[in-house]
Amino acid sequence: MKLKIETESRDDHQIRLIVELEPEQLQRKMHRAARHISEHNKMPGFRPGKAPYDMVIRYAGEERVQQEAIEMLVEEIYPEMLKEQNIEPATMGTLDDVISTNPPKFSFIIPLKPTVDLGEYRSVRVSYTYTGVSDADVAKAIEQFRSSYATYEPVERAAIEDDILSITYSAKNLSVAPEETLFEDRPLQVRILKETEEREAEHPFNGFSRKFLGINAGKELDLPYTYPDDYSRQDVKGKKVSYHVKVDAVKQIVLPEVNEDFIHNFGQFASVAEFTDAVRTQLESNTQAEYDYQFHKQVVDKIKAGATIKFPPQLLDEEKESVLKSIEHDLSHDRMDLEAYLKIRKQTLEEFMEKEVTPAAKERLERSLILNEISKVEKIELSNEDLQASYSDTINEMAGTPEFQKLQKKKPQQELINAIAMEAASRAMNRRVYAVLKSIAIGEAEVEKTDQSVVAEDSQPAVEKPKTRKSKKANIPQEG
Repeated sequence: MKLKIETESRDDHQIRLIVELEPEQLQRKMHRAARHISEHNKMPGFRPGKAPYDMVIRYAGEERVQQEAIEMLVEEIYPEMLKEQNIEPATMGTLDDVISTNPPKFSFIIPLKPTVDLGEYRSVRVSYTYTGVSDADVAKAIEQFRSSYATYEPVERAAIEDDILSITYSAKNLSVAPEETLFEDRPLQVRILKETEEREAEHPFNGFSRKFLGINAGKELDLPYTYPDDYSRQDVKGKKVSYHVKVDAVKQIVLPEVNEDFIHNFGQFASVAEFTDAVRTQLESNTQAEYDYQFHKQVVDKIKAGATIKFPPQLLDEEKESVLKSIEHDLSHDRMDLEAYLKIRKQTLEEFMEKEVTPAAKERLERSLILNEISKVEKIELSNEDLQASYSDTINEMAGTPEFQKLQKKKPQQELINAIAMEAASRAMNRRVYAVLKSIAIGEAEVEKTDQSVVAEDSQPAVEKPKTRKSKKANIPQEG
């Protein structure tokens, strides 16, 4: 097919191709389109596909026939056009405009494959100073587990730090005249926070709980508070509110002893020492994974600062859709949908997409492209042993989870196996890329070079929080 092609560069990593053909090429397609229309529509006096061209034009209209002919022509010339221009698109291009029909002249917008110039990525340095888990860390984790099984006992003394108070409180808005009652006699449980504890999210205002230090049950007090103009809650920001509080009860927290009865809440342990070892093992796994995640993120951030990354908008759109689906999936675990979540946050979908989804998607896409480029430049390859080990780890981690059970019901067995294999390959490649990044960042990069291309080329590594498996012996809640 004879094509006359003009190219125009764009600033968004796409290219415009203007393709002109001979007039008879469209005419031939119009006759084919007319035959197709007659095959799928009843024409009085003619068998399907046998109506003459002029009859179809009168019946269907020249515009419809021409439109279908253009669709046929575009479908035919599109791959030829890309081949002739030696273009490998990132995703499917679009017919931007039908410039003319005589001669046929079309404008296409083609998204180009991403390009990544890593710059001097091998000069990036980040120190690796993971120190492991201390005895104090293990003791703190066990204290958190004890807190989850704590009981509350009423006391006759004055309230001290860490006590739990049962209160009844009312609120009035003093910023208007006459003063306005906001609510009356609401019950609330308050723990008196320690002075060093974070109080950013304390209700109803920061420092509220420490107002009750030294207070006995039965006492009443008034607590005025003026909320700043930029306070997050719309109903009280900028207002002076007075809270009238009655202390109904003061209770102390009673923590269970770490004994055989307690440790059996988390698994079948033979002794407290075995339970403590399991806590240490899991804590070590979690903290190591979190440290490595932050370390790799810092390394990639430094590489990105010196890199030049170009990609078409379609790839960012796909990533935004992926981020949004991930958010919706996470919300579903809390039995909430996106609409309800946005109402709580007083945001429109457009604001949420602009302020949160788009930046997250852009960062995720750029990191993925950087890591994928590193895997190519460093010629990192995966062995069959790498893939098999990663497949086993992945399926062991996924098996038994609600998500895996849903996939088993929805996907055919072979499709599920393929999906797990791709996930396993991606994880295996991530581990290898991260190992190279670490050796580069700490100045020990003597990476083995090979002449082989990357295995699983379509698999793009992504910086994601590492997933850790729970102890096989213990059903211990993860810290935090």
